[in-house]
Amino acid sequence: MRRALWRYAAVVLFILAALVTRPYYYADSLEYAQCIIAQEDGQSPPMFFESSHLLWRPLGWVVHSALLPVLRNQFGLERFAQVNLSLILISLILSLTGIIYLYRLLRLLPISEVSVQVTTLIYAVSQCVMNYGMTGTSYMSGISILIAGLYYVFDSARRLSVGLSLWAAGVLLAIAPLLWMPYILALPAAILVYPTVNGWNRKNLVESLRLTMVVALVALAILVPFVVHLHLTPAGFVQWALDPGDKHYMAGPLRTVFGLPKTLFYLGNDGLYVKRFLYHDPYHPVSALMLFGLGLWKMGLFYSLLLVIFVVILRDLTARKYLVFLLVGIIPNLILSFRWDGAALERHLPLMPFLFIALALGFAYGSTTFVRPLIGAVGLVVLVLNVSAMWPSVSAEAEARGTAHIREIWPRLNDHSIVTVLNIQDELVVFQRIHPLNPYNQSHRLCPYPVLGSVDDSSRYWRERFEHAKREAWMEHGGVWVKKSLLASAPDVDDYWIENERPGISWKNISNYFRQQYYSDSTDTFLLLQPDQP
Repeated sequence: MRRALWRYAAVVLFILAALVTRPYYYADSLEYAQCIIAQEDGQSPPMFFESSHLLWRPLGWVVHSALLPVLRNQFGLERFAQVNLSLILISLILSLTGIIYLYRLLRLLPISEVSVQVTTLIYAVSQCVMNYGMTGTSYMSGISILIAGLYYVFDSARRLSVGLSLWAAGVLLAIAPLLWMPYILALPAAILVYPTVNGWNRKNLVESLRLTMVVALVALAILVPFVVHLHLTPAGFVQWALDPGDKHYMAGPLRTVFGLPKTLFYLGNDGLYVKRFLYHDPYHPVSALMLFGLGLWKMGLFYSLLLVIFVVILRDLTARKYLVFLLVGIIPNLILSFRWDGAALERHLPLMPFLFIALALGFAYGSTTFVRPLIGAVGLVVLVLNVSAMWPSVSAEAEARGTAHIREIWPRLNDHSIVTVLNIQDELVVFQRIHPLNPYNQSHRLCPYPVLGSVDDSSRYWRERFEHAKREAWMEHGGVWVKKSLLASAPDVDDYWIENERPGISWKNISNYFRQQYYSDSTDTFLLLQPDQP
């Protein structure tokens, strides 16, 4: 028993962390559950077979159907909560599986048991695992399957034999991108394990080719039924497969620079402070010294760690053997993140296995006087930051604030009402993302309307879009509520607003517009827009 606990100490740590924390961000869990419910009701929602997460909603549907008697009769849960918990259960089980397989994968490398344990422990409390491992999203399920696939590739490469290991690897590597499409970026590195690790000879190239064929065959076998069911032509398949669902392509290397550390650390609103510094926000100025104290030190620690690990791998002959493999796994993902919202944590998940393999090599072959203490310090910071950010009281306080605001207008909302807020970072929008099981999120009645979308969209037309949205709401006999903060002379310090970030749009533009509107009623937080304005 002691040996098992020591071997899988990271599993124990993750379970303990899961018991004392709550996710701070549920991402698209709300939409997944709503889509599954719509499918069960026979509505055939188009997003049920969305290509970016092809297998996730059908998998959740199957698991929910299997668990329905227990969830409904034993726990008496509402339907929305049933579906959410079904998705969370899948994610939890597969996240634990991923930790186990990362441990097994690292043990195949020429490194010490201590190096394996330290790396796996840090992985278990990293932000991506702690947050997404307890939500109804497919991210951790996909990465766990990817890690398991890498294990079987390395296992067959180590034993210089293929057989079942190759088929297991092929099946798992084919499934991972069907849970989160960007995991396809990790496949070239996985397929090239044989030549990059064992040498560029004919035998290893043949094994890579065989693995490629298995991955392709399995992927084809899974995709064909979906193609037939959706009646996709070749052109239609290409359009369906390449449609990510998210139309806002916020790009740029700076977003990647600030997004990559999120794989380990909780950064909170660090991005907001950096933008206020870069754009010289006159409402809430941030100095360089303040910026460092507010969280820039975490980024410095992260990139110092990457630099040290790279130098260690480059200098050590044994570790250098894995350098090409690591670069092939990391570089394609970085290129994508430059072009597709690199600030988002999930954009960097495909490189996670390679990052932690590099971390293990760095710990194993780095000096005991500098490198190992640095990695140990990073692990401690990761644990403290992430547990603190996900401590239940933090989430409970935010939920209580959101609940109090919604309660003010809830009886007067219907399915066609809109609640106008500043942007997608507003607490009401975030409320739906971080509290999917809250009673107010169990229906479509709460519909926050962000005046401004992403920075890269046509935000200069925000007035026209809002005018259209309010008239549509009134036509369906819905009310149009406006958050009072939109009329303030200056944004609040907690508002996600950066003056000068959006060309042609200032806070005065927004506040003056909403001040000129006519309102018929109000609460502590909201104003009700009068339908018939003179």
